[in-house]
Amino acid sequence: MTDTTRLRPEPDRPPVPQAWQPAGADPWAEAANWTTQPIPVVQDEPEPPRPAGMYVTAAVGAVLVLYSYLVALWPVRHGFTPDLVLAVREWVTFPLGIGADFGLFGVGLLLAAGGFWACSRLAEPGGRGRLLWRVVALGYLPYLLAGLISFVLLFGDAEPLTEPRRADPDGMTLPMNLLLVDRVTGQDALIGLGWGVTAAAFIAVLIAVTAPMLTRGRWLALGGLALQLVVIGLIALTGTDAGGWYHEFGQLVTWCLFGLVGQLAWIVRRHPGSGWAAAPLGVGCLVVIVAAERGYAAQAAQWLPLTFTFVALVTLLAVRACAHGGRVDRARLVRWLGSRAYPAALLACAIGYPLLGVLYHAKLPFGLAVVIALAVTLALAEAVHRLGAVIAR
Repeated sequence: MTDTTRLRPEPDRPPVPQAWQPAGADPWAEAANWTTQPIPVVQDEPEPPRPAGMYVTAAVGAVLVLYSYLVALWPVRHGFTPDLVLAVREWVTFPLGIGADFGLFGVGLLLAAGGFWACSRLAEPGGRGRLLWRVVALGYLPYLLAGLISFVLLFGDAEPLTEPRRADPDGMTLPMNLLLVDRVTGQDALIGLGWGVTAAAFIAVLIAVTAPMLTRGRWLALGGLALQLVVIGLIALTGTDAGGWYHEFGQLVTWCLFGLVGQLAWIVRRHPGSGWAAAPLGVGCLVVIVAAERGYAAQAAQWLPLTFTFVALVTLLAVRACAHGGRVDRARLVRWLGSRAYPAALLACAIGYPLLGVLYHAKLPFGLAVVIALAVTLALAEAVHRLGAVIAR
């Protein structure tokens, strides 16, 4: 038998509020009779912005750049041409009028995607400051690492993709490359795509300067792009008759027009119905490229106006398809490759290109050597992308 005298008596409940209660009701079950604290809502971190259509644009650009420099350019520079490259040239490259085995086409797509991405960042909290910091973390950091790797490999009898092919670095080569002025100062380029990085940096500066206009209404945004077009056009066209560094700078600035295409696509997406108003700017970009082509010998052999036209069409179609329910841009593989496209293109010059040579001279079949070089390049691009994402937070 239980000794109930040792049990602790139940504390008395406070008096129940005097209000009518239906028979059998428990006033303690009513929420109004309890003093509660709000329960904090656990929310997932917001996903990063997804620029519509730009993942597939950047992914296609990365594929074309990797194909051009690893599958086509390396064997040509070493005395043979694969049958695949010959077939692609005969049936695709030459009929379409696209030069450099799609390499320039791929760089143009990357620049267009970068212009779209940069404008989309302006609408986020932080504006220009946040954009410039992400440009440093996600843009300059991969170039810095690739340039340092290429510089070290040149002293180890390796062959990274440089310009010219047999680079002979001196005491000023590395600092001029890291400052993105190697072309205008006449230094050897440690990264064969360094000129594209210089053009992208100039695009970022133009976007930051015109940001107060780009984030406003339709007409102010188009006015900001018109201002960029005037600046680019003046430098590109006056550089044709100039000499020295200004001539080289004008040739580089011409590539900024590809970034202008991405910005146009962003404005058309942000302000529906502005396509007709944006069309004259697109035509103006083409006119500048056609006029500049006659003044720059290197561009005259690259069929640049046709390349620009194809880049504009692919960019606008990608944005339009995504806006109308297209799912290609949402595929995991496309999103992964599109977000790693930029470091992959740079590391293909610094790592993939020399590694392909080592593997081929080790008597591996060329196809297997290409697969291994691509795998290593993409793995390193993943690591660099993750590092840049951590720094950009």
